[in-house]
Amino acid sequence: MGQVVLQLLPLAAGAIAPTLVSLVVILLSSERGYAKAGAFILGKYTASLLWGFFFLAFTGYLTHKYPRASGPAVSIIAVLLGGLLVILSLRAFLSAYDPDAPPPKIMALLDKLGPGMVFGASFLWSLLHFRFIALLYVGAAGIAEAALPGLEVVLALLLLALFMIWPMLIPMGIFLTLGEQRRITAIREMRAWLERKRHLINGTLLGLVGLVLLAVGLSALLA
Repeated sequence: MGQVVLQLLPLAAGAIAPTLVSLVVILLSSERGYAKAGAFILGKYTASLLWGFFFLAFTGYLTHKYPRASGPAVSIIAVLLGGLLVILSLRAFLSAYDPDAPPPKIMALLDKLGPGMVFGASFLWSLLHFRFIALLYVGAAGIAEAALPGLEVVLALLLLALFMIWPMLIPMGIFLTLGEQRRITAIREMRAWLERKRHLINGTLLGLVGLVLLAVGLSALLA
């Protein structure tokens, strides 16, 4: 289990998404902010769990059904995902494209929706969030390869999903621990910094994760 956790840690760095942190800040600043921000984070966590279980089952199916072809198939998928992430990285660097930005309608509606609807919107959007789908695939494949006991598999998947949302918990922690005035100042500074560095952070992390996937997939195929 400890070895699997060490393998999952780099994925936590790839899960840093300035736009998602900014969305949590916006929700916290609205009416019923704690409930809405919590629902938004929980929606993403739930979607991450579902993807994790799906990829774990998919990898297990390949291994059981096609024992000789499962390794190359997993590696090919990793190469394809890595290539797409590198393309998204270059696009983020060269333009105003933000791979983490939700559709404009969701951005406009989030502030007006109640916590239940925010959860649903976050869940549905997260099911299509490509960067995190790629990270979850890599994490689930690593868990499957480790052949852990049943309970440890569940714990590893819960931890993997937590790694997908941990950056969004930072503004929640600030709101819960700081006083009103310091809280407002800290949140404004955080949001301003994230807006300034958003494309640099997104492009760098997408590129790094993509290159790692390419390296892992190609090395397995060429071995």
